[in-house]
Amino acid sequence: MNLINNFLEQEFKIIIYKNKVNIINYDDISSITEDEIYLNYKEGLIKIKGKMLSINKMIDHEILISGEIKEVKLI
Repeated sequence: MNLINNFLEQEFKIIIYKNKVNIINYDDISSITEDEIYLNYKEGLIKIKGKMLSINKMIDHEILISGEIKEVKLI
């Protein structure tokens, strides 16, 4: 059981790549449009602002958003 827990990501992370944002351990999607995506997390909201935003991957509490990323903000 300990070995399995070592592979499961426990902490909240935001990883920013060129034209992509990977967020690990968010709670849920609050709002989504082509220009803004809001995600709830333990301590508030994550705002992703840009153009032509889309969700490329969603598994458990991990999400990959792509598009022309202009801003990632914790609010």
